[in-house]
Amino acid sequence: TPGSETRPYLRGLKIAPNGVLFVTDAADARVIKITPDGKITTLVQLEYPWAPTDVALFGEILYVLEFLHTPGDDRVEWMPRIRKVTPDGKSTVILTVDQMPGARPAKTVETATSNTYSAGFWNVLLRTIFFFLASA
Repeated sequence: TPGSETRPYLRGLKIAPNGVLFVTDAADARVIKITPDGKITTLVQLEYPWAPTDVALFGEILYVLEFLHTPGDDRVEWMPRIRKVTPDGKSTVILTVDQMPGARPAKTVETATSNTYSAGFWNVLLRTIFFFLASA
């Protein structure tokens, strides 16, 4: 059983119409699925240093908001990404801020339209997309 004085670190929680509960466990870098009869399974296990922080349901599709949790306290470096999990358990990262132009704080990128995009821009954009999915 996972857990100790510092674990689990449960963050996001959503209940599907069928009563299934989805919970993010940031300490153990996983998404937990709890059925109405109490069966607990790990739906998604992330690789270090990614940590799940929230989940959103859109129909039968589960979206997971994850952050790059680097060992330091510089939260600007904690880049977000979104993972899509289908009902058959297939898990795919669909959007990663870290791979977008200018995502890293030390860099900025001039686009063809001469706009400069920063880490903050991509971070806010990704969170907006995620929360739109969560509220649908």
